[in-house]
Amino acid sequence: MSQDQFAAHDLYKKNMSELLGAAREAIDDEFGNGYAERHPHLVGHCMIAAALESGARSIDYVSYSINGVAGSLRS
Repeated sequence: MSQDQFAAHDLYKKNMSELLGAAREAIDDEFGNGYAERHPHLVGHCMIAAALESGARSIDYVSYSINGVAGSLRS
């Protein structure tokens, strides 16, 4: 693995760790302390939802960018 790949992997792990912590905290805030630990499937579903939302935002950004380029080409 190259240095860039190691750096990207480390960033990925850090981001996932932060998302996991945020999911656990949000679940415990909503349902009470320790709920996330007793219901790991719920944490997993929160992670999936976060990934889907992130993907949707990325698609929106790409769509906006493509429309901007298309508008520039028409001018």
